[in-house]
Amino acid sequence: MDRILFVCEGNRCRSPMAEYLMKKLVAEAFPDREFLIESRGTDALHGYGAWGLAQDKLGEHGIECWEHLSRRLSWMDYDHFDYIICMDENNMDRTFAIFDIREDTFGKISLLLDHTDRKGEDIADPARTLDFDTAWDDISYGCNGLLQELREKYKYSAFI
Repeated sequence: MDRILFVCEGNRCRSPMAEYLMKKLVAEAFPDREFLIESRGTDALHGYGAWGLAQDKLGEHGIECWEHLSRRLSWMDYDHFDYIICMDENNMDRTFAIFDIREDTFGKISLLLDHTDRKGEDIADPARTLDFDTAWDDISYGCNGLLQELREKYKYSAFI
């Protein structure tokens, strides 16, 4: 089972959007394979729902996330997840600090757009920009890039 964690700052916009989109994508692409997909925030307060505008944007694409409650990233998450995917460079720096590591020796931590041809690019925080359309487009692009990596990973697993 692959365990994927999306990380942003408050765990109320970008990372929940990525979490719920990725759950939908892998359920459609891999109906017989188990995935654990969650999200956290580097500075999240526990127990808040996703922002209404984030919920609205997901709803436009037939995805509900009304049950989402924000959670803060913990040092224990490094051992629990296979992929730790940050929305921007600041989130990545904070993730390294929370995990108390200087380098990612297991290659788990990346930016979401590193899974596309836009490596190193950040996804702007729509809580600051109020541009949920661009955030959605970038998150969707990144999640589809990650999905393609997973398809390649499991391409021949049906024959094993």
